[in-house]
Amino acid sequence: MKIYRFFSDIFLISIIIVLKLLIIDISNNFLLCGDWNTYMHDNQRSGISNEKLNFPLSENWQYVSKHAPQPAWPSPAKTDYWHREANIKPRVTYDRAYHVVGAGNNVYFGSSANDKIYCLDISTGKEKWSFFAGGPVRLAPTIHEGNIYFGSDDGNVYCLNGKNGNVIWLFDATNTKRIIPGNERLISVIPVRTGIIIQNDIAYFCAGIFPNEGVTMFALDAKTGNKIWDQPSDALSPQGFMLASSSKIFIPTGRSTPEVFSLVDGRKLGTFSGTGGTFALLNGESLVYGGGDLGELEIREPNSKDQIASFNGLQIIIQDEVSYLRSDNEISAINRTLHNKNYKEWKKVEETKSDLTNDLWDLREKRKLAKGKKRLARIDAQMEKVINKITKIDKKIKNVESGGLIWQQPLEDTYSMILADNALIIGGNGKIDVFDKNDGKLLWSNKINGKAYSLTVANGNLLVSTDMGTIHCFQKGKKSKPRIIRPEKDRNPYPKDERTKVYSSAAKQIIKETGIKKGYCLVLGCGIGRLMYELAKRTDL
Repeated sequence: MKIYRFFSDIFLISIIIVLKLLIIDISNNFLLCGDWNTYMHDNQRSGISNEKLNFPLSENWQYVSKHAPQPAWPSPAKTDYWHREANIKPRVTYDRAYHVVGAGNNVYFGSSANDKIYCLDISTGKEKWSFFAGGPVRLAPTIHEGNIYFGSDDGNVYCLNGKNGNVIWLFDATNTKRIIPGNERLISVIPVRTGIIIQNDIAYFCAGIFPNEGVTMFALDAKTGNKIWDQPSDALSPQGFMLASSSKIFIPTGRSTPEVFSLVDGRKLGTFSGTGGTFALLNGESLVYGGGDLGELEIREPNSKDQIASFNGLQIIIQDEVSYLRSDNEISAINRTLHNKNYKEWKKVEETKSDLTNDLWDLREKRKLAKGKKRLARIDAQMEKVINKITKIDKKIKNVESGGLIWQQPLEDTYSMILADNALIIGGNGKIDVFDKNDGKLLWSNKINGKAYSLTVANGNLLVSTDMGTIHCFQKGKKSKPRIIRPEKDRNPYPKDERTKVYSSAAKQIIKETGIKKGYCLVLGCGIGRLMYELAKRTDL
């Protein structure tokens, strides 16, 4: 009996230890199971959470930011007449919304408008704390062991305590205090625009986007901020969310193609061909990237120049043998094995067509000659066969059984996509739609404020962030009006005293004499800033 009690006590103690490991700091609810610790859930940017949401959901709260996001880069012209390309997609879209991450009862996001990191209570939407950086925070922070990591256009990387926002460490990646006008803001000549990846307690990031000013990849001890190594690069402009496999780190570069480096020491291992774009996803060691220009996604192996497959789409999610594709006017589920097989067949025929087209071009001067006419007729006959074969392959691809198409739904104006258990969640213009991943049936839809560029699933909540600066939180529960959280507007930080009129009159006189109300204004010897405040109130400087 005593032996039984002894083993019973050991068993209970083991259960308690396991529970303590699963629930870290229960007062702040840092849970492991339903957290969304980084952009698109993980370092592979899979966009997949195993957490199940029970639809329909009800909107619990809306956080309405004082300022909408201020993206670094504007959208391109719709048409490139020189290359005869229309309906061009923007390539650099990483900061169109305030991307949200979540752990336990807290959610976090950075602001490109007022240079702050915010912590909200996921249950109420109320602000717990906020922290000022020295420049725009354009990418989602990363959560690791209860701490918050992020970079800023000020050239610094920060590690904050997730409970209260206190600084644990700060790393200056610039070695210079020089600032320049950039993207309509004052920024460091070496801004941090890659987000922070943390793997094996090491924080990785790139500093700098202007190769002539210097670009460096860093690896820091995530706990202390001490530098482990750095690797300079003179031909890299890193922008967007980096990705990591077990041995490699992949860096999107915005308008050009991604590049791959060693996770051990930052040595460059290779680059990729094709179109640029800041969308990227890792499936094992295979990289999917693109989404810019005409909206094409490519899948390539790091050590190969050949494409595994290509998709006409803006975003893809890969789970087992199924690929979920978001394109201009539809979403679809595709059997990846069949699609890749058909793609290889199509590519082979397309290469033959390209060779024949080049032959036709070479014959442009010889077509009037007898030899040229005979050869032209032969090429025309070959081209007809090739076009017929391409038509057959296209029909095959669109066929459910032979082409691998599982289901397809028409859907326009989409901006984001994630997968939560069996639910494919699509962010659109003024709404979100949720489809069953197995058959494509609509499970639920709801209105939102703006374009949903960012989606997050965290501990039973669906968070939708838009280009208007609004964050919507949906959860299971009774339908009621959502709480609207609007941060108070900043009031005049200076007292209304006998000096108020002096500064006010001085600002009016300066504006009257210069006639300048837009641009950059440098105030020298400004004291505590009262003259700057009066100038800012009256102008767009």
